[in-house]
Amino acid sequence: MGPGGTCRGLVAAVALLAAQLIAAPAAAERYAVVAVDTANDGAAPALSAARAARERLRASGADVLDEEATRAPLREHLSRGGAPLSTYQGRLAQSEAALAALEQDKAVQILETLVTDLVSDQEPTVEKLQLLEQARLRLATRLIGLGGKRETGRSETPEGKRAHKLLVDALRTHPTLAPSKDEYPARFFTLLDGARTALDAQGRGGLHVDSRPRGATVLLDGRDVGRTPLVLGPDALSLGEYRLWVSIGAARSVPMRVLVEPEAKPLLVDLAFDGALWPEGPGLRPVEGASIDEDVAKTVGGVLGADVLLLIGVSEGAGGDAPSLWGAAFTVARAQAARRGAVPLVAGVAVEDATAELVRYLAGDDGGDARARELQRTVLPQKDQASGAVGAAEVAGEFPWVAVGVIGGGVAAALLVGGAVVAAVALTPETGAYTVTITDIGGVE
Repeated sequence: MGPGGTCRGLVAAVALLAAQLIAAPAAAERYAVVAVDTANDGAAPALSAARAARERLRASGADVLDEEATRAPLREHLSRGGAPLSTYQGRLAQSEAALAALEQDKAVQILETLVTDLVSDQEPTVEKLQLLEQARLRLATRLIGLGGKRETGRSETPEGKRAHKLLVDALRTHPTLAPSKDEYPARFFTLLDGARTALDAQGRGGLHVDSRPRGATVLLDGRDVGRTPLVLGPDALSLGEYRLWVSIGAARSVPMRVLVEPEAKPLLVDLAFDGALWPEGPGLRPVEGASIDEDVAKTVGGVLGADVLLLIGVSEGAGGDAPSLWGAAFTVARAQAARRGAVPLVAGVAVEDATAELVRYLAGDDGGDARARELQRTVLPQKDQASGAVGAAEVAGEFPWVAVGVIGGGVAAALLVGGAVVAAVALTPETGAYTVTITDIGGVE
């Protein structure tokens, strides 16, 4: 086959691909609607507007998550599993009751299960971790007792070895641990000194934690170790696994397990996302010092499995003006707010009517009272967009093939140009039939 035949064959292949792309039906976009409580006051009007927006979208035939389907993923992200503190406290009381009844084996069994469950709890709190320390110390004491006279506090017995490990773990979490000598026997303190020596022999490491926003309190196994950005030197911590979270006010990140090693690895915690989630709404509440920006909105959209995320809230009027119902239509894949606007909530206008006006505007209708407006600083602040040209990728051959036109309608057409050759594709979507015409600019078809 000559160069002309190769050229025509390549154009035909590209044209057929273009025809198939045109013929492929676009997947329906999935919408999620989330209320934003910027004033942290319960956001009742915003929640009502979010419900009305879902109904409006559903009535138009859109695929939109209902309220519970919106709430569930937010709750799942935050709720990793774990019993309430009261449940653990009740089990500690059971072990003490068993000990009082001279059922020492039962008391030890309850305590061992309690320690195991508290260690694996995925929703640790300061109170739970304090209870874990208490349970470890009590269990170590009971195990020393089970070891009898053979256990002098130097891990001579299996029970002593188990108690030794419990105290190593307790000291890693709380290095300055100093139990009262009135509460524990002498053998306990001998074992505690041995555990401290063993922990020091394992080596030490550091920790580097930053957060968005900065200035968050870092809690390591329930201990306040500083504010972000936090850099703890190479000798600050015993090596091993810890549970870490950061907090600002009532907002806290999802707890995670971190491994302290000789060389600290930087860790960034996105409190602006974790702390903003409000499953009960369902909605978002901006964290102090942060905003519901494009990064947060993109992550929320991903958690919800949505293509388009509508953020809806109410802003107070300034200088005697009426409050406004504002909204932003956020395209998740492109990580940007395609439209943002607001509708005045004047007296006598129902929230449902204002919501209908706002949803129409966010969908592209510029009529009515909705107008493009900058949202308040805590919601999708304007970003500087870097401009750049979009380049066309070259296909193998002497010239690039460039799509110069696509026309929709009863017949879709695509025109491609490559050097001295033009390929035209005409497609009838209803039947799936298409025609390919290849023409040299010299006039040979």
